[in-house]
Amino acid sequence: RPTDRPTDPDRPTTEADALPPPAALPAAVDARPVGQPVVDAVAMAGAAGGGDDGNLAAVCTHRASELAELLVRANALDNPDAVGGAVQPSSELAELGVTVTFVKSNLAPLLPAAAAADNPNSAAARRRTKLLADPAMAICLRDVRDTLIELRDFFARHVVSTDLPALTHAVWRDQRIFIYQLDFLLKQRMDVVVYLFLKGTEAASTIADAAAKKLWSSAFGAKITMVPWNVFWQLVIAHGGERLRHEEEHVKQFLDFSRSDYVSAFEFGVFVKWFGPYQGCWTRMLEALHSGLVTGFIPALEASALLEGKRAGTFVIRMSKTQPGHFAVTFVDSVGDIKHCLLYSVEGGGVTLKNPPKVFDSLMAFVRAHGAKLKFPLNCKWKQLMSVAKVRAESQRGSRGELPP
Repeated sequence: RPTDRPTDPDRPTTEADALPPPAALPAAVDARPVGQPVVDAVAMAGAAGGGDDGNLAAVCTHRASELAELLVRANALDNPDAVGGAVQPSSELAELGVTVTFVKSNLAPLLPAAAAADNPNSAAARRRTKLLADPAMAICLRDVRDTLIELRDFFARHVVSTDLPALTHAVWRDQRIFIYQLDFLLKQRMDVVVYLFLKGTEAASTIADAAAKKLWSSAFGAKITMVPWNVFWQLVIAHGGERLRHEEEHVKQFLDFSRSDYVSAFEFGVFVKWFGPYQGCWTRMLEALHSGLVTGFIPALEASALLEGKRAGTFVIRMSKTQPGHFAVTFVDSVGDIKHCLLYSVEGGGVTLKNPPKVFDSLMAFVRAHGAKLKFPLNCKWKQLMSVAKVRAESQRGSRGELPP
Protein backbone atom coordinates (compact mmCIF):
# COMPACT_ATOMS: atom_id res chain seq x y z
CA ARG A 1 0.00 0.00 0.00
CA PRO A 2 1.24 3.54 -0.70
CA THR A 3 2.58 5.46 2.27
CA ASP A 4 3.05 9.10 3.02
CA ARG A 5 5.24 9.42 6.09
CA PRO A 6 4.55 12.62 8.06
CA THR A 7 7.35 14.47 9.80
CA ASP A 8 7.98 13.57 13.42
CA PRO A 9 8.19 16.38 16.02
CA ASP A 10 8.89 15.90 19.72
CA ARG A 11 6.83 13.28 21.48
CA PRO A 12 4.10 14.30 23.95
CA THR A 13 3.50 12.08 26.96
CA THR A 14 0.34 10.61 28.43
CA GLU A 15 -0.74 9.66 31.90
CA ALA A 16 -0.51 5.98 32.85
CA ASP A 17 -2.44 4.08 35.49
CA ALA A 18 -0.78 2.32 38.38
CA LEU A 19 -1.12 -1.45 38.23
CA PRO A 20 -3.91 -2.44 40.64
CA PRO A 21 -3.37 -5.24 43.13
CA PRO A 22 -4.57 -8.69 42.11
CA ALA A 23 -8.33 -9.00 42.33
CA ALA A 24 -10.32 -11.75 44.00
CA LEU A 25 -11.04 -14.49 41.49
CA PRO A 26 -14.56 -15.58 40.59
CA ALA A 27 -15.18 -18.94 42.24
CA ALA A 28 -16.21 -20.59 38.97
CA VAL A 29 -12.80 -19.87 37.45
CA ASP A 30 -10.69 -20.37 40.56
CA ALA A 31 -12.11 -23.85 41.04
CA ARG A 32 -11.04 -25.11 37.63
CA PRO A 33 -7.81 -27.10 37.34
CA VAL A 34 -4.98 -25.46 35.43
CA GLY A 35 -4.91 -26.72 31.85
CA GLN A 36 -8.65 -27.32 31.63
CA PRO A 37 -10.12 -25.01 28.94
CA VAL A 38 -12.77 -22.79 30.49
CA VAL A 39 -15.58 -23.71 28.11
CA ASP A 40 -18.96 -25.30 28.68
CA ALA A 41 -20.96 -28.17 27.26
CA VAL A 42 -23.53 -25.88 25.63
CA ALA A 43 -20.88 -24.05 23.63
CA MET A 44 -19.21 -27.33 22.75
CA ALA A 45 -22.49 -28.70 21.43
CA GLY A 46 -22.78 -25.59 19.24
CA ALA A 47 -19.25 -26.10 17.97
CA ALA A 48 -20.19 -29.47 16.54
CA GLY A 49 -23.57 -28.28 15.27
CA GLY A 50 -24.75 -26.80 12.02
CA GLY A 51 -24.80 -30.13 10.18
CA ASP A 52 -21.00 -30.46 10.05
CA ASP A 53 -19.87 -33.46 12.06
CA GLY A 54 -16.48 -35.05 12.50
CA ASN A 55 -13.13 -33.39 11.95
CA LEU A 56 -13.86 -29.64 12.08
CA ALA A 57 -10.50 -28.86 10.48
CA ALA A 58 -11.54 -30.98 7.49
CA VAL A 59 -14.93 -29.25 7.41
CA CYS A 60 -13.28 -25.81 7.38
CA THR A 61 -10.87 -26.91 4.64
CA HIS A 62 -13.77 -28.18 2.55
CA ARG A 63 -15.67 -24.89 2.98
CA ALA A 64 -12.51 -22.94 2.11
CA SER A 65 -12.10 -25.05 -1.05
CA GLU A 66 -15.70 -24.30 -2.04
CA LEU A 67 -15.02 -20.59 -1.61
CA ALA A 68 -11.78 -20.89 -3.60
CA GLU A 69 -13.72 -22.47 -6.49
CA LEU A 70 -16.21 -19.59 -6.44
CA LEU A 71 -13.32 -17.13 -6.48
CA VAL A 72 -11.97 -18.79 -9.63
CA ARG A 73 -15.38 -18.44 -11.26
CA ALA A 74 -15.63 -14.79 -10.20
CA ASN A 75 -12.16 -14.06 -11.58
CA ALA A 76 -13.43 -14.87 -15.07
CA LEU A 77 -16.04 -12.09 -14.88
CA ASP A 78 -13.79 -9.05 -15.29
CA ASN A 79 -15.54 -6.10 -16.94
CA PRO A 80 -13.17 -3.22 -17.74
CA ASP A 81 -16.08 -1.22 -19.24
CA ALA A 82 -18.42 -1.14 -16.21
CA VAL A 83 -20.27 2.11 -15.58
CA GLY A 84 -18.22 4.32 -13.25
CA GLY A 85 -15.08 2.22 -13.46
CA ALA A 86 -13.81 -1.29 -14.14
CA VAL A 87 -15.18 -4.35 -12.31
CA GLN A 88 -12.19 -6.68 -12.01
CA PRO A 89 -12.64 -9.54 -9.51
CA SER A 90 -9.38 -11.16 -10.62
CA SER A 91 -7.37 -8.38 -8.97
CA GLU A 92 -9.90 -6.85 -6.58
CA LEU A 93 -10.57 -10.10 -4.71
CA ALA A 94 -6.95 -11.27 -4.58
CA GLU A 95 -6.65 -10.40 -0.87
CA LEU A 96 -9.50 -12.78 -0.02
CA GLY A 97 -7.70 -15.50 -1.95
CA VAL A 98 -4.67 -15.00 0.29
CA THR A 99 -6.85 -15.46 3.39
CA VAL A 100 -8.43 -18.63 2.01
CA THR A 101 -4.97 -20.05 1.33
CA PHE A 102 -3.94 -19.07 4.86
CA VAL A 103 -6.84 -21.11 6.25
CA LYS A 104 -6.15 -24.19 4.14
CA SER A 105 -2.39 -24.26 4.62
CA ASN A 106 -2.57 -23.95 8.40
CA LEU A 107 -5.25 -26.61 8.79
CA ALA A 108 -3.54 -29.11 6.47
CA PRO A 109 -1.60 -30.88 9.29
CA LEU A 110 -4.93 -31.66 11.02
CA LEU A 111 -6.58 -33.34 8.04
CA PRO A 112 -7.24 -37.08 7.76
CA ALA A 113 -4.71 -37.29 4.90
CA ALA A 114 -1.97 -36.05 7.21
CA ALA A 115 -3.07 -38.49 9.88
CA ALA A 116 -2.92 -41.41 7.42
CA ALA A 117 0.67 -40.52 6.54
CA ASP A 118 1.84 -40.45 10.17
CA ASN A 119 2.73 -43.23 12.56
CA PRO A 120 -0.27 -43.38 14.96
CA ASN A 121 2.15 -43.40 17.90
CA SER A 122 4.22 -40.43 16.71
CA ALA A 123 4.30 -37.12 18.57
CA ALA A 124 2.59 -35.40 15.62
CA ALA A 125 -0.26 -37.91 15.65
CA ARG A 126 -0.75 -37.59 19.41
CA ARG A 127 -0.75 -33.80 19.17
CA ARG A 128 -3.27 -33.88 16.30
CA THR A 129 -5.59 -36.13 18.28
CA LYS A 130 -5.33 -33.88 21.32
CA LEU A 131 -6.04 -30.71 19.34
CA LEU A 132 -9.05 -32.15 17.54
CA ALA A 133 -10.50 -33.26 20.89
CA ASP A 134 -9.98 -29.84 22.51
CA PRO A 135 -13.40 -28.18 23.05
CA ALA A 136 -11.82 -24.73 22.98
CA MET A 137 -10.33 -25.35 19.54
CA ALA A 138 -13.69 -26.71 18.38
CA ILE A 139 -15.33 -23.42 19.33
CA CYS A 140 -12.71 -21.48 17.35
CA LEU A 141 -13.00 -23.77 14.32
CA ARG A 142 -16.78 -23.46 14.43
CA ASP A 143 -16.37 -19.69 14.08
CA VAL A 144 -13.99 -20.14 11.14
CA ARG A 145 -16.47 -22.54 9.53
CA ASP A 146 -19.41 -20.16 9.98
CA THR A 147 -17.52 -17.25 8.39
CA LEU A 148 -16.48 -19.39 5.43
CA ILE A 149 -20.09 -20.48 4.93
CA GLU A 150 -21.30 -16.88 5.03
CA LEU A 151 -18.71 -15.87 2.46
CA ARG A 152 -19.48 -18.86 0.26
CA ASP A 153 -23.22 -18.18 0.34
CA PHE A 154 -22.74 -14.48 -0.43
CA PHE A 155 -20.58 -15.35 -3.43
CA ALA A 156 -23.10 -17.88 -4.66
CA ARG A 157 -26.02 -15.43 -4.36
CA HIS A 158 -24.49 -12.07 -5.29
CA VAL A 159 -21.35 -12.65 -7.31
CA VAL A 160 -21.14 -15.72 -9.55
CA SER A 161 -24.91 -16.19 -9.99
CA THR A 162 -25.58 -12.56 -10.97
CA ASP A 163 -24.73 -10.63 -14.10
CA LEU A 164 -21.49 -9.33 -12.60
CA PRO A 165 -20.19 -7.81 -15.84
CA ALA A 166 -23.31 -5.61 -15.94
CA LEU A 167 -22.83 -4.24 -12.41
CA THR A 168 -21.94 -0.62 -11.93
CA HIS A 169 -18.63 0.14 -10.28
CA ALA A 170 -20.44 1.60 -7.22
CA VAL A 171 -22.54 -1.52 -6.61
CA TRP A 172 -19.49 -3.73 -7.05
CA ARG A 173 -17.55 -1.63 -4.53
CA ASP A 174 -20.33 -2.04 -1.95
CA GLN A 175 -20.30 -5.79 -2.48
CA ARG A 176 -16.53 -5.90 -2.08
CA ILE A 177 -16.71 -3.91 1.15
CA PHE A 178 -19.04 -6.53 2.62
CA ILE A 179 -16.81 -9.33 1.33
CA TYR A 180 -13.74 -7.76 2.91
CA GLN A 181 -15.53 -7.16 6.19
CA LEU A 182 -16.08 -10.93 6.35
CA ASP A 183 -12.54 -11.51 5.12
CA PHE A 184 -11.25 -9.42 8.05
CA LEU A 185 -13.31 -11.47 10.52
CA LEU A 186 -12.16 -14.74 8.93
CA LYS A 187 -8.51 -13.71 9.26
CA GLN A 188 -8.99 -12.73 12.91
CA ARG A 189 -10.72 -15.99 13.75
CA MET A 190 -8.06 -18.02 11.99
CA ASP A 191 -5.33 -16.04 13.78
CA VAL A 192 -6.79 -17.23 17.09
CA VAL A 193 -6.60 -20.85 15.90
CA VAL A 194 -3.04 -20.49 14.62
CA TYR A 195 -1.48 -18.62 17.53
CA LEU A 196 -3.39 -20.34 20.31
CA PHE A 197 -3.34 -23.96 19.13
CA LEU A 198 -1.14 -24.64 16.10
CA LYS A 199 2.13 -23.05 17.20
CA GLY A 200 2.50 -25.52 20.06
CA THR A 201 3.16 -22.93 22.78
CA GLU A 202 1.55 -22.51 26.17
CA ALA A 203 -1.53 -20.26 26.03
CA ALA A 204 -0.07 -17.55 28.28
CA SER A 205 3.01 -17.39 26.05
CA THR A 206 0.90 -15.65 23.40
CA ILE A 207 0.85 -12.63 25.75
CA ALA A 208 4.08 -10.67 25.33
CA ASP A 209 3.51 -8.09 28.08
CA ALA A 210 4.88 -9.47 31.36
CA ALA A 211 2.25 -7.89 33.64
CA ALA A 212 -0.63 -9.01 31.41
CA LYS A 213 0.81 -12.52 31.15
CA LYS A 214 1.12 -12.70 34.95
CA LEU A 215 -2.48 -11.52 35.34
CA TRP A 216 -3.81 -14.18 32.94
CA SER A 217 -1.75 -16.93 34.55
CA SER A 218 -2.73 -16.03 38.11
CA ALA A 219 -6.42 -15.59 37.28
CA PHE A 220 -6.98 -18.57 34.98
CA GLY A 221 -3.77 -20.61 34.67
CA ALA A 222 -0.98 -20.40 32.11
CA LYS A 223 -2.40 -23.30 30.08
CA ILE A 224 -5.96 -22.00 29.93
CA THR A 225 -6.70 -21.04 26.33
CA MET A 226 -9.95 -19.06 26.68
CA VAL A 227 -12.59 -17.97 29.18
CA PRO A 228 -16.23 -16.88 28.75
CA TRP A 229 -16.72 -13.18 28.23
CA ASN A 230 -18.74 -12.68 31.45
CA VAL A 231 -15.91 -14.24 33.47
CA PHE A 232 -13.23 -12.10 31.86
CA TRP A 233 -15.41 -9.00 32.22
CA GLN A 234 -15.36 -9.44 36.01
CA LEU A 235 -11.57 -9.33 35.83
CA VAL A 236 -11.67 -6.19 33.66
CA ILE A 237 -13.89 -4.36 36.15
CA ALA A 238 -11.75 -5.50 39.09
CA HIS A 239 -8.55 -4.20 37.49
CA GLY A 240 -9.78 -1.40 35.23
CA GLY A 241 -12.27 0.11 37.65
CA GLU A 242 -15.96 0.97 37.64
CA ARG A 243 -15.36 3.61 34.97
CA LEU A 244 -15.39 0.76 32.43
CA ARG A 245 -18.73 -0.71 33.44
CA HIS A 246 -20.85 1.30 31.00
CA GLU A 247 -18.26 0.77 28.22
CA GLU A 248 -18.72 -3.01 28.04
CA GLU A 249 -19.96 -3.07 24.46
CA HIS A 250 -16.88 -1.22 23.24
CA VAL A 251 -14.35 -2.97 25.44
CA LYS A 252 -15.71 -6.28 24.17
CA GLN A 253 -15.11 -5.20 20.57
CA PHE A 254 -11.40 -5.02 21.37
CA LEU A 255 -11.05 -8.05 23.64
CA ASP A 256 -13.40 -10.48 21.85
CA PHE A 257 -12.55 -9.44 18.31
CA SER A 258 -13.25 -12.95 17.03
CA ARG A 259 -16.85 -12.45 18.26
CA SER A 260 -17.05 -15.82 19.98
CA ASP A 261 -18.31 -14.59 23.40
CA TYR A 262 -15.00 -15.87 24.79
CA VAL A 263 -11.71 -14.08 25.40
CA SER A 264 -8.64 -16.07 24.49
CA ALA A 265 -5.14 -15.54 25.84
CA PHE A 266 -4.11 -14.54 22.32
CA GLU A 267 -6.84 -11.88 22.07
CA PHE A 268 -5.89 -10.45 25.46
CA GLY A 269 -2.27 -10.32 24.31
CA VAL A 270 -3.23 -8.49 21.11
CA PHE A 271 -5.35 -6.02 23.09
CA VAL A 272 -2.41 -5.17 25.36
CA LYS A 273 -0.20 -4.86 22.28
CA TRP A 274 -2.59 -2.23 20.89
CA PHE A 275 -2.89 -0.21 24.09
CA GLY A 276 0.12 -1.41 26.08
CA PRO A 277 1.91 -1.68 28.28
CA TYR A 278 -0.63 -3.28 30.59
CA GLN A 279 0.01 -0.57 33.15
CA GLY A 280 -2.23 2.22 31.85
CA CYS A 281 -3.81 0.21 29.02
CA TRP A 282 -7.38 0.92 30.13
CA THR A 283 -6.73 4.67 30.16
CA ARG A 284 -5.18 4.57 26.69
CA MET A 285 -8.08 2.51 25.34
CA LEU A 286 -10.67 4.93 26.78
CA GLU A 287 -8.69 7.87 25.42
CA ALA A 288 -8.78 6.38 21.93
CA LEU A 289 -12.52 5.66 22.22
CA HIS A 290 -13.61 8.95 23.71
CA SER A 291 -11.59 11.02 21.25
CA GLY A 292 -12.99 9.12 18.27
CA LEU A 293 -9.50 8.16 17.07
CA VAL A 294 -10.12 4.44 16.57
CA THR A 295 -12.51 3.33 13.85
CA GLY A 296 -12.11 -0.34 14.70
CA PHE A 297 -11.99 -3.41 12.49
CA ILE A 298 -12.63 -2.14 8.99
CA PRO A 299 -10.82 -3.18 5.81
CA ALA A 300 -8.77 -0.75 3.73
CA LEU A 301 -11.42 -0.60 1.02
CA GLU A 302 -14.08 0.51 3.49
CA ALA A 303 -11.72 3.08 5.01
CA SER A 304 -11.08 4.51 1.55
CA ALA A 305 -14.81 4.66 0.84
CA LEU A 306 -15.45 6.49 4.12
CA LEU A 307 -12.81 9.08 3.28
CA GLU A 308 -13.80 9.58 -0.34
CA GLY A 309 -14.50 13.26 -0.98
CA LYS A 310 -13.45 14.34 2.52
CA ARG A 311 -11.21 17.34 3.15
CA ALA A 312 -7.45 17.05 3.47
CA GLY A 313 -6.38 15.91 6.93
CA THR A 314 -9.39 13.63 7.54
CA PHE A 315 -8.24 10.24 8.78
CA VAL A 316 -9.16 6.94 10.38
CA ILE A 317 -7.04 4.68 12.57
CA ARG A 318 -8.05 1.07 12.26
CA MET A 319 -6.76 -2.30 13.37
CA SER A 320 -4.43 -4.02 10.93
CA LYS A 321 -5.74 -7.26 9.44
CA THR A 322 -2.41 -8.60 8.26
CA GLN A 323 -0.42 -7.63 11.39
CA PRO A 324 -2.29 -8.62 14.59
CA GLY A 325 -1.70 -6.09 17.35
CA HIS A 326 -0.74 -3.26 15.00
CA PHE A 327 -2.71 -0.39 13.43
CA ALA A 328 -3.23 1.06 9.97
CA VAL A 329 -3.72 4.76 9.28
CA THR A 330 -5.78 5.88 6.30
CA PHE A 331 -5.86 9.61 5.56
CA VAL A 332 -6.57 12.23 2.90
CA ASP A 333 -3.38 14.01 1.88
CA SER A 334 -2.96 17.63 0.82
CA VAL A 335 -3.95 16.97 -2.80
CA GLY A 336 -6.99 14.83 -1.94
CA ASP A 337 -5.42 11.41 -2.46
CA ILE A 338 -6.18 8.66 0.05
CA LYS A 339 -3.07 7.08 1.57
CA HIS A 340 -2.52 4.07 3.84
CA CYS A 341 0.37 3.32 6.18
CA LEU A 342 1.06 0.81 8.92
CA LEU A 343 1.44 2.04 12.49
CA TYR A 344 3.39 -0.50 14.52
CA SER A 345 2.85 -1.28 18.19
CA VAL A 346 6.14 -1.38 20.09
CA GLU A 347 7.04 -4.06 22.62
CA GLY A 348 6.83 -2.43 26.01
CA GLY A 349 4.25 0.12 24.85
CA GLY A 350 3.76 2.85 22.31
CA VAL A 351 3.46 3.07 18.52
CA THR A 352 5.85 3.97 15.70
CA LEU A 353 5.93 4.35 11.94
CA LYS A 354 9.36 2.63 11.95
CA ASN A 355 10.48 5.19 9.38
CA PRO A 356 11.18 7.47 11.16
CA PRO A 357 11.65 5.12 14.14
CA LYS A 358 10.34 7.49 16.83
CA VAL A 359 8.12 5.87 19.48
CA PHE A 360 4.97 7.61 20.73
CA ASP A 361 3.41 6.73 24.08
CA SER A 362 -0.13 6.38 22.70
CA LEU A 363 -2.33 6.87 19.66
CA MET A 364 -3.26 10.33 20.94
CA ALA A 365 0.41 11.27 21.24
CA PHE A 366 1.03 10.06 17.68
CA VAL A 367 -1.90 12.07 16.28
CA ARG A 368 -0.88 15.21 18.14
CA ALA A 369 2.65 14.92 16.80
CA HIS A 370 1.34 14.63 13.23
CA GLY A 371 -1.37 17.26 13.46
CA ALA A 372 -0.28 18.87 10.19
CA LYS A 373 -1.56 15.81 8.29
CA LEU A 374 -3.94 14.12 10.76
CA LYS A 375 -6.43 16.85 11.63
CA PHE A 376 -9.97 15.45 11.55
CA PRO A 377 -10.69 11.95 12.93
CA LEU A 378 -13.56 10.27 11.13
CA ASN A 379 -15.14 7.94 13.65
CA CYS A 380 -18.89 8.15 13.49
CA LYS A 381 -19.97 4.67 14.54
CA TRP A 382 -17.99 3.88 17.69
CA LYS A 383 -17.98 7.38 19.14
CA GLN A 384 -21.73 7.69 18.68
CA LEU A 385 -22.41 4.28 20.21
CA MET A 386 -20.14 5.10 23.12
CA SER A 387 -22.02 8.35 23.78
CA VAL A 388 -25.40 6.61 23.68
CA ALA A 389 -24.17 3.92 26.11
CA LYS A 390 -22.80 6.58 28.45
CA VAL A 391 -26.06 8.55 28.48
CA ARG A 392 -28.04 5.37 29.11
CA ALA A 393 -25.77 4.35 31.97
CA GLU A 394 -25.92 7.79 33.57
CA SER A 395 -29.71 7.78 33.28
CA GLN A 396 -29.91 4.41 35.01
CA ARG A 397 -27.56 5.52 37.76
CA GLY A 398 -29.69 8.62 38.34
CA SER A 399 -32.90 6.66 38.62
CA ARG A 400 -31.54 3.85 40.78
CA GLY A 401 -28.65 5.53 42.55
CA GLU A 402 -26.16 2.93 41.32
CA LEU A 403 -24.31 1.63 38.31
CA PRO A 404 -26.23 -0.77 36.07
CA PRO A 405 -25.29 -4.45 36.43
